Amino acid sequence: MTDRSVRERAAEAGERLAPEGACVFCDIRDGRLPAFTVLEDERCLAFLDRRPVFPGHVLLIPKAHHVTLMDLPPDLLAPLFGSALAGLPMAFWLAVILAALLWVLLRRTAVGQAMTAVGLNESGAIFAGIRTRWIKVLAFALSGLLAGVAGIMIIAQAGAASSFGLGSDLLLPGIAAAIVGGTAITGGSTNPLNVIFGALTITLIPIGAATLGVPPQAQSLVYGLVIIIAVALTRSRASGEIVK
Repeated sequence: MTDRSVRERAAEAGERLAPEGACVFCDIRDGRLPAFTVLEDERCLAFLDRRPVFPGHVLLIPKAHHVTLMDLPPDLLAPLFGSALAGLPMAFWLAVILAALLWVLLRRTAVGQAMTAVGLNESGAIFAGIRTRWIKVLAFALSGLLAGVAGIMIIAQAGAASSFGLGSDLLLPGIAAAIVGGTAITGGSTNPLNVIFGALTITLIPIGAATLGVPPQAQSLVYGLVIIIAVALTRSRASGEIVK
């Protein structure tokens, strides 16, 4: 798509475009900077990263340039928290659906069982003929996809974005939710549906901490204490049994 067509389409939609040289992505989109295009349609453009430290890394960008989050069309993010089903935001139901899909993947597919086997004993999985390297790449790719979905939901809930990371304060609560939900920190044992209940349990910590007079700055210590207790209650793998 040429520079003129992109700008004409943006003008018709009432969108703002960055001036020439102000945005590297816009310069690549408009053909002012060279890039190897992998995929292109009316809305998105995917190309190989131009940085030499990330060979083969594919970047996906929208063609429409939005300077701030408030420039985004309302119909993109508002449905996640602007609408509700049974009194709960759509983001909650999206998390439930994703957890159910992950449960099916881990329990009912050969790929999911291979992930579990690699988590339990990678050496044993290799001797069993499992392509462990491919399984680990797939697991990290799936983790990155889910992190991206979580980021979209956080932005939709907050109504703003930050270069410092809105989700940085959710690192310890996320780990605590997974462990309380029955995920073994040693790997190889998890239930995505239980993690949902673990997350709901962890959300009560700020309420309880505030009731006990714990300042918000010290709530990270509470999350860390929960993680330590949960790990301490988990028996070692050598015993062959994990307490949930």
